[in-house]
Amino acid sequence: MYYNAGYAGQCTWFCWGRAHEKTGKRLTFHGTNSGGQWYKNINTSNVTKRSDSLGPVTNSICSCSAQTTSAGHVIFVELVDGDTVYYTEANANGDNKISRDDGIVKKCSKSSFPPRRKAYGYIVL
Repeated sequence: MYYNAGYAGQCTWFCWGRAHEKTGKRLTFHGTNSGGQWYKNINTSNVTKRSDSLGPVTNSICSCSAQTTSAGHVIFVELVDGDTVYYTEANANGDNKISRDDGIVKKCSKSSFPPRRKAYGYIVL
């Protein structure tokens, strides 16, 4: 869906595809579907919204602020193991181009997730 719409390389393109790959779900939204609005505008059955204050869980998408734009960002949470969050993302630097670190598993502590951003909420798949 996002590739055909010309969004290849963006965070939404990656997270939509990763969510579909891992769960088979095709996410849909009402209103805008920019990364920062995913939590608010998700319109897919069989997903759960989780407050940002509860933190990330395995197989969830963090809808959060961006570093360089007002559109926001989404990050796929691959695994939460104790205090460590393993995650993948695309376009983390906001240049709208496919980068070497897109889709590479990264990790950080729960207390510092999402890195350098503010979480708006989690979509649990």
